[in-house]
Amino acid sequence: MKTLVLFLAVVSVVVASQSSSSPGRAKRAFSVQPSTITGPTQGSTSSGSHPGSQPVTGGRGGGAFRGYEPINYGPKVYGQGALNRWALPPNPLSMSRALAFVERFPGALVRLDLDGELTIH
Repeated sequence: MKTLVLFLAVVSVVVASQSSSSPGRAKRAFSVQPSTITGPTQGSTSSGSHPGSQPVTGGRGGGAFRGYEPINYGPKVYGQGALNRWALPPNPLSMSRALAFVERFPGALVRLDLDGELTIH
């Protein structure tokens, strides 16, 4: 609970400092420029060199989030999140501690879920 209160306090200070330094900036920060959403025009090809000639994609298969390159943690890690580019990545510190723990005990494994949660079996 203390972490949430601290986070909200920091966010409010940052927002207040940005709005006091330039009053119109907060309103423009979330506006979309028309040139950034243009798709291919009629008669253009998707292989053109102009950024506007590329097709506009969205959803899970394209757009801003195209997944990440998963890390191969080795034979001790299994589950739906292992080597799955669409799964959320695990916390690197938690994964290193889990792997260090599993190395001490033969037969122990780390299960990596789709949401990045680690479970030691």
